[in-house]
Amino acid sequence: MNKKNFLSSLLLSSILIISCGENNQNSTVQSESDKVSTEASVNEKTSSYKNNLEWEAYKTERKEGVKGTFTKINLYDTQENLKFPESLVGSKFSIDGLSVSSGDVARDANLNSFFFKRLASPEITGTFEKFENGKATIKISLNGKEAIKEFNYTLNDNEITIKGSIDILNDFDAQKSFKALHGACSDLHEGKTWTDVNLTIKIAK
Repeated sequence: MNKKNFLSSLLLSSILIISCGENNQNSTVQSESDKVSTEASVNEKTSSYKNNLEWEAYKTERKEGVKGTFTKINLYDTQENLKFPESLVGSKFSIDGLSVSSGDVARDANLNSFFFKRLASPEITGTFEKFENGKATIKISLNGKEAIKEFNYTLNDNEITIKGSIDILNDFDAQKSFKALHGACSDLHEGKTWTDVNLTIKIAK
């Protein structure tokens, strides 16, 4: 499988990546990515599709965006003899939240320390359940909670683009992680951290 950025669902941290950058405490954090299993089991077939996930979280009352991705993502159980979007129905994904990458080392350390490590598990998983009339139904699991989300999708030759949003509180009850991250980044966020995260997923043959 191509283990480059994937759905790097969602959302969901997802997701969940309400972030603060440099000049904040705890700018370094011990890597624990090896503690999160994002490998497909022996009964799951890894996908050859290329994929990319971009998340955008928000801070301040002006709702300034902060973008990023994940470096450890897996997509598997795709039906590659079919066309998009049928080939994705029933396929699954897993994301190592500790592989969050925003282009700012200090921000990534804070996301790991204050958000992902305080979840029930830093792993994000999900299933593409249905594609119909431009709508994609995706089941996402985060923080021990499961949410069914509806995203929009468009097709372009051998590539599908899926867009939507998640809410880390309303969808996944991540109060503990959100409170810790908001507290650590309150000054840089000018007292406002938004709970919604926009996601853009691209998958190509």
